[in-house]
Parts: sequence; C-alpha cells; structure tokens
Amino acid sequence: MDGVDAGSLHPVVVWTYFIQAGADGPVKIGIAEDVEERLKQLQTGCPDDLRLIGRIRGNCEAGLHKRFERLRLRGEWFKPDVRLMAFIVEHAESCGQVESLVVAAKNVIRAFDGMADEIHEMWFAVETARNSGGPCSWPHAKAFDDGIETLRKRVAALSK
Repeated sequence: MDGVDAGSLHPVVVWTYFIQAGADGPVKIGIAEDVEERLKQLQTGCPDDLRLIGRIRGNCEAGLHKRFERLRLRGEWFKPDVRLMAFIVEHAESCGQVESLVVAAKNVIRAFDGMADEIHEMWFAVETARNSGGPCSWPHAKAFDDGIETLRKRVAALSK
C-alpha cells in the first residue's frame, strides 16, 4: 500500500506488476516498491527469461488474484489467458513491452474474429428473443460486443 517511509518521510510507491515467463508463459501478478529489482530477484530462481509486461500504481494484487482465480496455476502465477492479457493491455503501463502487448491484444481480437459467425448467431438469437418478449439465451451479448470494440480501439491506438 502506498504510504510514507517513517525514516525518510518520503512517499513510498507500491506497484502491482505483471511479469511473464518467456514469450507466452505464465504471468505473475505481484506487488513491489522496486519492480525492476523484484524482476531480478525472481529471475535468479527461474530458468525461463522473465520480462516485465506491465504495472499498475498501487496495490491491487488481492483483487486481481480474486478476479483471475480460475486462471491460477500456482501461487501468484496465472495462465496467460486472453482475458488476463486484455486486462493488462487495457489497464497497465506497458513498461517498454508495448509490442508484446499489442501482439497479445491482436491475438485476442483474432480469436474473437474467428468466432464472428458464432457470435452473430448468438446475438441474433438474443435479439429475436428480446423482440418476441421471450427470455434471452445469452444476456451478455451487448457487453461482449462492446468489449471487442473497445479492445480494437486500444490496439489501434497502441499500434500508432
């Protein structure tokens, strides 16, 4: 948590970081005051090349661990699922890894585009149900569609 170091009376800044093992390996969600030093410490005990792919000012570690619980591999390490990578693209400072985040975001979009026909069929079913007064078989269709469009815009902005 951000605070004041009693010894120096200087604000202490804590970061929630995202460190990835390899190009497409698991992602560690942790906190540190000095993220670069933490990366060095973790690298010492890891055979894979680790890279800092993003960070968020403040301590949101517990909330992110809960949010991505179903992606947890072990401890603070998570599967590099499209939902986690999209979150990092959307919310974290890139830490010089913009290119890899753009690639990850493009992969998310590609995955959604590959499902375009299925998504349109579900959306049509939901609209038909709404228009007929029946129950919607897929209540999150609009939010899903909006999420895809938001991600497209972020990738376009990062690609410039």
